[in-house]
Amino acid sequence: MPPRARARTGTGALHLLAHPSSYARRLGRSHHGPAPAPSCPPSAGAISHGLQTTCFWMEPAGRGGQIYIRELAMEVESKLSGRMDMQRKDRTRMESKVSSLVKENQEIHTMLKAAITEKEAAEDSLRALKGEKEQGRSAILQIADRGLHKVGFGFIMEVISGEPKSEEEPTTSGTATATSDGRENEQEHISLACVIENTVKTLHGDISDLRQAFDESRSDCDHFQLLAAERAQKINNLEPYIKDLEKRESFLVHSVEDLTLEMKAVEQEATRWREACEQEVEAGKSAIKELNQEIALLREELGRVKADLETANSKLQLKEKLAASAMVAQAAADACLKLADRRSAGLQRRIEELTRQIEQEDAHGRKERGSTRRRLRYICWPWQQLQVISASCQARTWFVDQNGRLLPRTEALLQTRI
Repeated sequence: MPPRARARTGTGALHLLAHPSSYARRLGRSHHGPAPAPSCPPSAGAISHGLQTTCFWMEPAGRGGQIYIRELAMEVESKLSGRMDMQRKDRTRMESKVSSLVKENQEIHTMLKAAITEKEAAEDSLRALKGEKEQGRSAILQIADRGLHKVGFGFIMEVISGEPKSEEEPTTSGTATATSDGRENEQEHISLACVIENTVKTLHGDISDLRQAFDESRSDCDHFQLLAAERAQKINNLEPYIKDLEKRESFLVHSVEDLTLEMKAVEQEATRWREACEQEVEAGKSAIKELNQEIALLREELGRVKADLETANSKLQLKEKLAASAMVAQAAADACLKLADRRSAGLQRRIEELTRQIEQEDAHGRKERGSTRRRLRYICWPWQQLQVISASCQARTWFVDQNGRLLPRTEALLQTRI
């Protein structure tokens, strides 16, 4: 995670800790629309009031608001713990750097002390070698002086030049061996002096390098001391802030404990609900079994009802056929009745005409009887004896029975003319 993102998350967590009412207002708006929320000052002492307002807005928010606040508190706690871990890690890293620099400084001091002691020892050895060289030279000079005194100046020059005379060798053998030993000692001293000079030069170079490294380490140590002082000042400046964060952390820990207790209570309630649901499910399964049995019985009854319905449908179809045939017969009977009605109407008109003719004949006969005064001996038509009245309904319905049908053998009688 980059430092900028960490700083942003840290500032977001601090803003949440300092302004819990703003998140409560957001929560209230998200669940219940815009509503006036109490203002909370962003101070460390007002965190309890802010969280009280948060809880106040949690009540109407319901379980979703509680879950949101719980997740928010967990996120704040994780971010705060991460921030504190980062600060602890930075502090430990700086302390380890300072301790390593102090150790390096001590090692450099010890190395410088060792180099100084080695330099002093080398200088002492050089002084001793120089003293020995001077002593050797003084001894050689003393020997040379003695030789000069004994032999003379020419012999000494020949010895120095390395060209001694042949005739004088047996007499000067002791002095030659002495001079050769002196030359070997002088060469050894010269080679030793060259080696010592080379070692001194290398030691001077090492000492200069060590001085440069010491200066660099001293500058680095000063720089790190300044950084440590700045860090210490920052830590001193951040101590009240850290204390405030510790207070908030303790408060959040208490709130998290309360939330854990609530979560435990909710889990217990959930277990109770789960047990109740399991019992309900078992009861539902038993009820479903009973319902399946009832459904099987109902299906059997439905099969029987379907069979009965099929038989009833067949009977109904037969009845419909019978009704259709009856309706056809009724239509034929209606047609016959209509025909009979027409015939009866014609017969009634015929009867009326006949009665009118009879009446006319009666009137004419009366006139004739009144005029001739003669009497008919026999009457061939029985209208006068039956007293048929043409204008009444009895004359119309006299030849018709109760069903509106003509009496047998009356149609031929009515069709005959008098």
